[in-house]
Amino acid sequence: MGEFDRRILANPRSASAFLDRGIEYAKRGEQARAMQDFDEAIRLDAKLTAGFYRRGNLHLDMGNHPAALKDLEAGIKLDAKDAKLHNDRGVVLERLQRYDDAIGAYDASVALLPSYALAFANRGVAHGKKKDHAKAIRDFSEAIRLDPNRAANWNGRCWHRAIVGELKPALADCDAALKLDAKFLPALDSRGLTHLKLGALDRARADYDTALTIEAKHPESLYGRGVTRRLQGDCAGGDGDIAAAVAIRKSIATEFGEFGLKAAKC
Repeated sequence: MGEFDRRILANPRSASAFLDRGIEYAKRGEQARAMQDFDEAIRLDAKLTAGFYRRGNLHLDMGNHPAALKDLEAGIKLDAKDAKLHNDRGVVLERLQRYDDAIGAYDASVALLPSYALAFANRGVAHGKKKDHAKAIRDFSEAIRLDPNRAANWNGRCWHRAIVGELKPALADCDAALKLDAKFLPALDSRGLTHLKLGALDRARADYDTALTIEAKHPESLYGRGVTRRLQGDCAGGDGDIAAAVAIRKSIATEFGEFGLKAAKC
């Protein structure tokens, strides 16, 4: 951190020097030190939009959502035309389960920057939380058009297409996501669901198995594999996976029922 320290020693009232050192601390995972520097940068310059943006995102990373929202809204008051501030405010609102407000924040973001693929993808997620799959698919389609090299964009559309029964297009989307990142767990899980709904049980099982080597306690993949194993006649294995998934998230059976899938009885 020598360069940043020297800048601060040379000018202890330089808000930008504290901001830059805080950014570097944040990159290194030294959150407490980063927070101290962002605090000092804002103390020195109360109109430093980047300071509120960076501190807000650090609060978000640390799970302090009310503080994150306060900082991002302070940044927007200083610069209402910053699309990233509106987008990140949307992320915080979504974490707070204020989905309509989150969608409004993403609306503002894409209105300011129509080429902002991440804001479209994030709005797709928020629409999905409201179970508005058609709007989610439209947003992920636009995110793909703007940024076709991001696996999460393809996976988002795959997931929602699978839920509404557009299974062959969903499969193509998941394949595209996994071509970009063969170990992308969400896409493996989404493709597992798609194969399961298509009745391709061996392929569904293979996708869920691979997903669970990446994250052994992933509830969606555990439950999906449990359903698959039951359909394959592996009652004990299926029961074990389903029980493990329910232990992690009690609502998982209800969620799969909404996808059009129920655990077959053995």
